[in-house]
Amino acid sequence: MTNVLIIGASRGIGLEFANQFSKKGVNLYLTCRKSNPQITSFTNNNAKIIENIDISKDEVSDLFKNNEILPKKIDICVFNAGVLTRDNLENWSSDDILQQIDEVVAAEVKDEEVLLALSGGVDSTVLAAVLHRTLGNRLT
Repeated sequence: MTNVLIIGASRGIGLEFANQFSKKGVNLYLTCRKSNPQITSFTNNNAKIIENIDISKDEVSDLFKNNEILPKKIDICVFNAGVLTRDNLENWSSDDILQQIDEVVAAEVKDEEVLLALSGGVDSTVLAAVLHRTLGNRLT
């Protein structure tokens, strides 16, 4: 049977991935900072929940290394973890969105440098500008 790990499965896109994969009858391994009724509903369908996984913390790799729930082989991994500073997206300003991006990028990148391939198109140029705002001289 296929083993699927979803990192950041407690709501939004990660929760929907869990919903879709559970319909396919795979072994689901769902990570979250804190469980909720939506994610625990999958435990009846070959799902295991791994709580207290916060990707912004350095010790998270140790949790994965020492975790006895995960199988030795993961066939599909969906990395969807992030930080949402509000419960919903209503009435967000551009400053709110940029703050959200800053927090997510900072949690992922930490003190590392980032290499960005820029095509020159609008999307990658906007991404480059936003990342430069967040990372400064750590963006190459």
